[in-house]
Amino acid sequence: MDTQPKKVFGTGAISLATFLGGPLAGGFVMAKNFRLFGQPRAALNAVFLGIITTILLFLALLYLPEGIFDKIPNAIIPAIYTGVIGILADRMQGPAIRKLMEEGAVKASNWIAAGYGFIGLVIYGALIAVAIFAVPFAGYPKNMQIDENITLYYSGDVEDMQVLRVSEAIKSSRFMEGSAGADIFLKEEDDFFALTFILPDTSAISDELVVHDFTMLEKYLNYNLNPAKPLEIRFADLELTYEMDLPEIEMEDLGFYEPLGFLENHEINANQHIYYNYCLPLKDVEIIKDAVVRLKNYFPPGQPLDIIVLNNGNDYSIKFFVNGMVWNNPAVIKRIKSAVTYMQDNGINSPMKISFIDPETYREKQI
Repeated sequence: MDTQPKKVFGTGAISLATFLGGPLAGGFVMAKNFRLFGQPRAALNAVFLGIITTILLFLALLYLPEGIFDKIPNAIIPAIYTGVIGILADRMQGPAIRKLMEEGAVKASNWIAAGYGFIGLVIYGALIAVAIFAVPFAGYPKNMQIDENITLYYSGDVEDMQVLRVSEAIKSSRFMEGSAGADIFLKEEDDFFALTFILPDTSAISDELVVHDFTMLEKYLNYNLNPAKPLEIRFADLELTYEMDLPEIEMEDLGFYEPLGFLENHEINANQHIYYNYCLPLKDVEIIKDAVVRLKNYFPPGQPLDIIVLNNGNDYSIKFFVNGMVWNNPAVIKRIKSAVTYMQDNGINSPMKISFIDPETYREKQI
């Protein structure tokens, strides 16, 4: 009886399948050869290697910083894995392929290899669709709900605690109150945090009232969060294909130290006030008030005094308005430090960073 000659895939066909369908297709075609060689275990290993390599490739595409892939030409990655699998195929299967050819086997059609590559491409497309569904916005794999209608997406390099503070600050500002729904995006740049809002109609940023409202939100967030890096608001189109900076507008002079207009105000008496951010516990505000009232020798009731207290998450910043002329006076510094120690001894557990603000020039100095 006449028998059909064995058909074996050459290394070129394996490379073709890999280039079209990725490591998964290349591993499958190599597995076909291994079965022809009578090596079923090696065939399973080839399929397993293709699956693992595909998973690792997708994880890299999803979670590595965008800037890394932006610098790599699109054809480089397929060329790399195609070259690697081509070399492996030649070393692991080359001698066996040549031996079969000498025994009368023929090369399988490249069209068949291309067909397997196309199947791998379809599988890749399905994986991409699943990835897009699971992580709808590239570069922002994590998310946090601000409320049932508003989602804050953030990049992997932003700490969860930082995201939580931003989320709570946005909610506290009531800026998004009544919104039918919105997606907001947070990522860390070299010198600042970028908070991006999607604008369906990007022409809205030419509206001075819109820009004014977002500028007020930016100031509110920065003064209340007191972040290590400033937080800057940006805008993007629906597809996140390009971003626009918040335009700068001329703000009228408030006539007083600007942060006071965005912080909560607790009156000690007619001349003395505590200004604090939204996340400072009220019990700590009361402890500071009680300390000022009790330490009348330090803070006479008839003497104007403003104190800013900011909860930074890990510690507090407490800032006293003190004339710059006495900033270097050891007695003044000692009195302020002892007042802060008194506050901590009476129930404030967080470490405190102490600063002076000159009420005339608004210069600031940490002591």
